Amino acid sequence: MKLVMASVEVLWVHAFAACALGRTFTVSFACRAEHRSMNSCMKLHATQSAHDEAREEWFALRIERQRERERKARVAQAQEEFMREWWGLPEHVRLSRQKEMEQRGERIHGLTAKDRPRGEGQ
Repeated sequence: MKLVMASVEVLWVHAFAACALGRTFTVSFACRAEHRSMNSCMKLHATQSAHDEAREEWFALRIERQRERERKARVAQAQEEFMREWWGLPEHVRLSRQKEMEQRGERIHGLTAKDRPRGEGQ
């Protein structure tokens, strides 16, 4: 029974999402019927027990989300350490040098020599 209700809710949500796809301001006007049917379906099934189940699930997964954030922070720290070790520079210094090179523009035939003889009239 619960699976059937969930599939009906998903259908209403998908109908609204399909209508709203590619719209911005006009969603409230163009998709009014789909939005109202989706909301009425959600109101029917949004009982206190459903809220309690969702809350329990959120708290159960809270520790997993915290571990995932910590893992991502460790990976970012390891990448930063690798950049410092590999380049011998902090990342912001390396990026600033790269930006300077890009701003200089491309030179053909390398840099000009100071003591290179110039053409007549230069």
